[in-house]
Formats: sequence, C-alpha cells, structure tokens
Amino acid sequence: MEHLAPRSGDAPLEPASGESGSGRPDRLAARRRETIELIEALDRQLEGIIESSAHTTNDDEHDPDGVTAFERAQVAALLDQAREELRALDAATERLAAGTYGTCTRCGNPIAAGRLEALPSTTLCIHCADRR
Repeated sequence: MEHLAPRSGDAPLEPASGESGSGRPDRLAARRRETIELIEALDRQLEGIIESSAHTTNDDEHDPDGVTAFERAQVAALLDQAREELRALDAATERLAAGTYGTCTRCGNPIAAGRLEALPSTTLCIHCADRR
C-alpha cells in the first residue's frame, strides 16, 4: 500500500467546540440515532404496504398490486441502504474507539474534516475515493 502525502483540503481532523478528541463522537452518535429512526419509520411503512396489499382484491381492470409491489420494492431498497449505513456507522464508532477514525484506510493520511462531516462513516480520503 503506497503512502501518499496529504493533499490540500485534507486537513487533519480537529475537534469542534464542545467535542472532545478528534473523532467527533457526538456527530456519529447523532447520525446513528437518525439512521435508527429512519429504519424504524421504513419498517413501519413496509409493514403498512404489506398489510394493505393483503386486504386488496384483484380485479381485471385495476392492478393495485402493481403499485404496491413497486412501493414495497422501493421501501425495501431504502431500508437496505439505511441498515448498511447503520453498519458503517457502527464500524466508524469502533474505529473511533480504536483511535483510527479519521484516517484513510487505503493511504493512511487524514480524512478532511469536511468530508467526515458529510460522510461520518467514510473510510477513505477524497483522493483515494476518487481513485475507486
């Protein structure tokens, strides 16, 4: 693995006022809570779609299941994304505890504070993410 020098804009992560250390645990915890709330809301929405489709009657002219199937697939995809985000946030919390949060897993350079604010679970600096 090559070690690259930090690029401009990849300033080391510095604590914001009221936050201790370089990991921004408050932001990670807040994002995790938001993601859990989203998962719960999507779960309820999916349950409602499934329940409403169980009570429909099929007729030849109208296909309520067509719309319901699309909605179900759409909500299920959003639910999968939210669950993946939760896993990534949990991994970021583990990196925070290990003291490696905010360090690119590919090149070892610091991840820019702005990037971590936008994507708190990211594991790559912008340079390495661009190389994907």
